[in-house]
Amino acid sequence: MAIVISAFIHVKAFLVLPRTLCQFAGTAAWLLPLIAAFVNVLVLLALASLLRDYSRRSLPDIAGSLGGKPAQFLFGFFYSGYFLIFYALQLRIFGEFVLSTFLPETPLGVVLISMVLLNLYLCYEGLENVSRTMMILFPFLLVIYLFALTSAAAIGTFDHLSPWLGYGLMHTLGAGLAVTSLYNQLFLYGFIAPLFRGQRQLHRSMMVALGFAAAVMIFSQIVFQMSFTIRAAQQMGFPLYQIARLVQFGTFFQRIDPLFIFIWLIIITIGLAMGIYTSALVLAQGIKAPDFRPYLFPLAVIALCIAYVPQRTVDATAINDRLAVWLQVPFYGALIALFIWNRLLHRLPGRKKAAPLRLSDNGSGTAFSGQKKIKLRNRRSH
Repeated sequence: MAIVISAFIHVKAFLVLPRTLCQFAGTAAWLLPLIAAFVNVLVLLALASLLRDYSRRSLPDIAGSLGGKPAQFLFGFFYSGYFLIFYALQLRIFGEFVLSTFLPETPLGVVLISMVLLNLYLCYEGLENVSRTMMILFPFLLVIYLFALTSAAAIGTFDHLSPWLGYGLMHTLGAGLAVTSLYNQLFLYGFIAPLFRGQRQLHRSMMVALGFAAAVMIFSQIVFQMSFTIRAAQQMGFPLYQIARLVQFGTFFQRIDPLFIFIWLIIITIGLAMGIYTSALVLAQGIKAPDFRPYLFPLAVIALCIAYVPQRTVDATAINDRLAVWLQVPFYGALIALFIWNRLLHRLPGRKKAAPLRLSDNGSGTAFSGQKKIKLRNRRSH
C-alpha cells in the first residue's frame, strides 16, 4: 500500500514538479521536498491519532460522528472534488506529453479517453487489484528508475546545486511550507484506514510511504538540477524524461529513454488510477453509499470535461501549481480542525471513548461502519 500511494504522489514528479520547485526556490529546490516531509510527519501523526480514537473509521465517518450528516457530506464532497480536479489537470498534462512526444497526429480526445478507460479498469476492482499489480511490477520499476537517474547523475555537474540555499534561508523555508501539498496524497490513508488489520500496520504504512516518496523525490530533484543549469531547469518541460534522454552509452545500447518511458508510463497510469479511485471512494463515504463503483464513470466524465478547460499545456500547468498552493490551506485545515474538535470533545465531562468499529467490506476496497449490515458482493475469503 505504501508503494501504491508513493506512485500516486510521484505522478506530479513525473510531469512538471521538478521544474516548479526550481521556480520556487532556485538552486535550493532539492530542499523543498525535505522541508515538506517534516511538516507532513506532524500531519500524519495528527491523522493517526484521530483514526486511533475512532477505531480506524474513515475521515468522513469521523466528521459525521462529530458534526452530523451535513459535516460528513461537506467533508466528503470537498475532498472528492479536490482529488478530481487534480486528476483532471494531470490527465491533461499527460495527454499533451503523449501528443508532443509519441503521437503528434493523434487527437487529444483519443489519448485522454484511452487513459481514463484504463484507469477505470484498474480501480474498478478496488485497492487490492491495484496494489497487487504494483507488487509485481515494483522491483523492475525501481531498478530501471534508479539506473536511469544514477546514469544521468554520473554525467551531471555538482556545481549546478550552488548556491546551496538558493535565494536565502528564509525564502527556502517559506517555499518549503508553500509546497507542503507535495505529499497530500497521503490523506488517502484517512479514507482506507478501515481496511487495515490494526493501528500499528496503518501507522507503519504511513511512515514508509512518506519516507520512500521523500527519498525518491529528493534524489530525483538533485539529479535534475545536476543535469541542467538553473535557468534551463526553470523552463524544462517534462523534466525527468528529459534527464533520461541525456544518457547515451555507445553504439550497441545508445539511449536509455525508451526503457525509462516504459516505467514512466506505468507509474503515471497507476497514479492516475488512484486519483479517480480516491475521488469516487471519498464521495461514496461522504454520502454513506455502500459502494464506490457507480460513481467512477460519472466522475470520469466530469474529469474529462475539466481537462478540456485549459487551452494549452502551459495553462494547465499554471492552474495546477496555483491550486496546489492555495487549496492546501483548506485541505490541511479541515483535518486540523477535525483533530482539534475531537480533542476538545474528548476532554468534556462524561465523554466516552469511541466504541470498537465493526467493519463491513464490500470486497472492492470500501469499508464503512454503522449499525446496518451491508450485503457483501464478491467477497473473498483469506
